[in-house]
Amino acid sequence: LEKFERAYPSSELIPYFKQSITAKEGMYVGKGAPNFLLKDRDGKEVTLQSLQGKPICIAFCFNLKQHELIFKPLEEAYKGRLTFVYLNVTPNTSFELWQSLTENRPSVVHLWASDEDAQKLKETYATTMGYPFVLIDAQGKIVERWIPQEFPDNKTLQKELSGLVKK
Repeated sequence: LEKFERAYPSSELIPYFKQSITAKEGMYVGKGAPNFLLKDRDGKEVTLQSLQGKPICIAFCFNLKQHELIFKPLEEAYKGRLTFVYLNVTPNTSFELWQSLTENRPSVVHLWASDEDAQKLKETYATTMGYPFVLIDAQGKIVERWIPQEFPDNKTLQKELSGLVKK
């Protein structure tokens, strides 16, 4: 960043880079995951803290239903031992449209974020399309934040989930 600031001292990207670095430094293993308050598919308000008790896998969804096809086998494999949270951060998506595309499944929580809340979440969790997953233990502490999106299946995520459930 220092080199970038020297080379481009008036760049409008400098505040963005500084905020990203600060957020990434705050997302370390063992730290409490930042809380949030969002709507579930029934319109009820849900906090991250209210989901504690079982390990949690948050999948930030930058597109509607982005991870669901790949995650369905994982949902089945970890049913009852892990909560999968699909956190919608798709821009310009109304609650009604998003809600119509969700389905009630065991061990799954769908959460909708307004555009404003989605931006705050992306900044707070330093999430990107390339690294959309956050693993949280049953007490609300970050277990892993930097799991890449891999296709067609995600071996890194599968390994981390296995380790999370054994803890």
